[in-house]
Amino acid sequence: LEYKNYFNPNELGAVVLKGITIEARLGNSGTRIAETPSGMLNSVGLENPGIKEFKKMIPNIKKELHIPLVANINGKNLEEYISIAKYIEEIKEIEMVELNISCPNVKDGGMAFGANPEMARLVTKEVRKVLTKR
Repeated sequence: LEYKNYFNPNELGAVVLKGITIEARLGNSGTRIAETPSGMLNSVGLENPGIKEFKKMIPNIKKELHIPLVANINGKNLEEYISIAKYIEEIKEIEMVELNISCPNVKDGGMAFGANPEMARLVTKEVRKVLTKR
């Protein structure tokens, strides 16, 4: 909604919301975005209010956005992905889910879920079991 002064976001096909985690995160301190000769780097640190607060915010967002909302979920381990997906399933305004599997898997030594095809398959399979939305 912060862009509504520049364009009508309802002209978009959908909006992928900021990544959400179980607990609130303050994000990384210090410089978060740096320009480089070939683009930019970011290190925001998944700043977000946590799933419970996120759930409260969605009805107000949907009042202004009349397009599909996509939740981006991020877990430190498989159990967190499943837990967040269960919360998302209860939010009728969320129509789709995107799994953020590129962030480190803290439980398994910091490896990103997406770097291991078997782990990516497992996370996707287990989350789909609790979701009716795709």
